[in-house]
Amino acid sequence: MKIFRVSLLVRLMLFLFACIQISFVGADELKSSEVLIDDIRKGGYVLYFRHAATNRSQTDIDTSNLDDCSTQRNLSEKGREQSRVIGKAFRELDIPVGTVLTSPYCRCVDTAMLAFGRGIKRQDLQFTISKDKQETQRLSDVLKVMLATIPAAGTNTVLVGHTGNLREATNVWPKPEAVMHVFEPLGVNGFKHIGRIEPDRWQVFLQKNR
Repeated sequence: MKIFRVSLLVRLMLFLFACIQISFVGADELKSSEVLIDDIRKGGYVLYFRHAATNRSQTDIDTSNLDDCSTQRNLSEKGREQSRVIGKAFRELDIPVGTVLTSPYCRCVDTAMLAFGRGIKRQDLQFTISKDKQETQRLSDVLKVMLATIPAAGTNTVLVGHTGNLREATNVWPKPEAVMHVFEPLGVNGFKHIGRIEPDRWQVFLQKNR
């Protein structure tokens, strides 16, 4: 009975958000990275990270067991360093982080752990590229709910995922690897995409903060 109630609740949430509103500003209206930093220091945003840089000599050859990193494309040393720098910047710039949710792929889990020291694996953040049309749509709908969900007061929610998921849900293509897109969650009114911070900017912010 408990499993049935949880499943029913999930279906109800997806139904309520099926027509969720997505608000975009024009490219010339997106906030600068400096303004975004000031905003997210106050909390109240959903921050979507694409996993950090990966080893392109590797491929995902078997995703039946995502706990087995040996069958996946993993972070390169550059990606691991990017993740550490992101985490350092968040700490030194006093950017508050609440919930951290991550795709169960190793490159996403490692990004979250190296940057924030934690991350809750969510199957609903799995890479859409290998999914059929129906499952891709379901994952897109779930991500829309995540982007619209208002974080706990004074914190930001961090999501660590992939390219396809964000594109399917918002038509935003998160490139390059380790880029962060900032969304203002509006609850039942959806969410607004307000800008992005590219990975090389974090080192700049750290130098300015000294």
